[in-house]
Amino acid sequence: MFLPKNDEDISDEYFNDYISPLLDACYDYLEEELIPLYVSFYIDLYYRSNVIEEDTYDIFINSALDRFNGDYKDFATIKAKTTKLLLDKYKLKVVGEDPLSLEEVRD
Repeated sequence: MFLPKNDEDISDEYFNDYISPLLDACYDYLEEELIPLYVSFYIDLYYRSNVIEEDTYDIFINSALDRFNGDYKDFATIKAKTTKLLLDKYKLKVVGEDPLSLEEVRD
């Protein structure tokens, strides 16, 4: 359902009760689902293109996160999901974090 459009501003109460929870749900979805997908793609792409420079795993994740220009509540979960996606989707196992070291996994 769409609200009728008018020229009035919404109240703080309306924003806090209705809009803010929706925005929070969108940010949570972005952080929990989309960002780990992007970060794992980013690392795989640079790794397979042979242009990845030596640095820590956290630096690579943060470099990818810079594209989203946001604050993230749970870096550890992003990192864990990224690690799992690298292994499951891209067949890359994180074998070292400082510096980042990846090992290709064969089926």
